[in-house]
Amino acid sequence: MKRSIALRSALAPLAALSCVLPGTALGGAGPVERRLHVGQAEASSYDKNDWNRFEENYLPLYVADDDPATAWTEGAEGDGVGQWLRLHHSTMKGATRVRLRIRNGYQKSPKLFAANVRARRVSFKLLPGGATVERELSDTQGS
Repeated sequence: MKRSIALRSALAPLAALSCVLPGTALGGAGPVERRLHVGQAEASSYDKNDWNRFEENYLPLYVADDDPATAWTEGAEGDGVGQWLRLHHSTMKGATRVRLRIRNGYQKSPKLFAANVRARRVSFKLLPGGATVERELSDTQGS
């Protein structure tokens, strides 16, 4: 089974990242979330199949379409350990924090969610600075 990950945003339907910018609220009262848009996504691999006579791909950019019926699915042999995804997004000028929301697994339906494995622990690396954070992902559908 392949690992699937879809990212979801906190705000509008098309992006995967949001950041909090300091002092941008009305009257300087506090941070305001701003949406970042993913323009390009790269991955170490992606799954490709034609089980239903039509070639079905699980492309990296699907992580940013905010559609639980689509997902990036790694396509390497084995359990997916070591596979990676890189997102290129709009500018974060002046950002001091980044929040990334993730739908873990293939969330198209409860049956497909149960039939596919999910990531348990992932590492996030922000470039060009290189700050790295490790997180454990929840194993729930619809979150």
